[in-house]
Amino acid sequence: MLVGEERQDEGELKFGANVKAAYLPQIIAFNNEEVTVLDCFREDISIVEGKAREYLAKFMFYKGSVFKKIKHLSGGERIRLKLAMLLFQDINLLILDEPTNHLDIDSIETLEEALEDFDGTIFFISHDRYFINRMAERIIAVEDYSLRSYHGNYDEYKREKEKKQSLKEREESIDVRVEKPVQKPGSIKEEVIQAKVLKRIERLENMIREIDLAMETGHIEYDELNPLYDRKLDAVKELDAEMELWLRSSE
Repeated sequence: MLVGEERQDEGELKFGANVKAAYLPQIIAFNNEEVTVLDCFREDISIVEGKAREYLAKFMFYKGSVFKKIKHLSGGERIRLKLAMLLFQDINLLILDEPTNHLDIDSIETLEEALEDFDGTIFFISHDRYFINRMAERIIAVEDYSLRSYHGNYDEYKREKEKKQSLKEREESIDVRVEKPVQKPGSIKEEVIQAKVLKRIERLENMIREIDLAMETGHIEYDELNPLYDRKLDAVKELDAEMELWLRSSE
């Protein structure tokens, strides 16, 4: 949809006024397969041969390899040449579709080094978790028919998912215990203690619900999400402790 190959079912898609985008697809095609790597690179730009060869060397096209015809290039070589052509342009958004699929280890490392030198935004789709770990600063996950944003690389995303799952299991366990309280008659002192504990439990439950609501509505700044989530974890831990205290006082 970003590059116009598919149409969205509804809504409107717009780039910012100053966005200059370029796209690196999985299948690379060139206008003329009979020209050399060097001629293909210089086709629409004004650059002397020496400077062009120096630039292409950054993408592993050394010495005589620049005179190789396009039709004889491997899949990895096509990706490297196309990326060299795109990064030489005046762009600030680079869209990549599975960029490491046809590359060997050396080519992947060359690709990563070239992308790290790029000053703009890189939006890429990849199943290569090593590539994601090195390149990504933000993960967009498709969850429950919507897009959710996670700060960090793939490993950090996995840890965040595990924390959420653990929190969900805790909350479900708390709900079960709250639904089936065992109340026994006791002294006035015990009843006062129980009343105070129940009040704290209610306060903590309300706090957790308010935090959940704030996170779900999306009306907060992105950099506030992690502190807010940490507050929720602390509240859940405190709630666990209060529940244990309430259960002991009810025995």
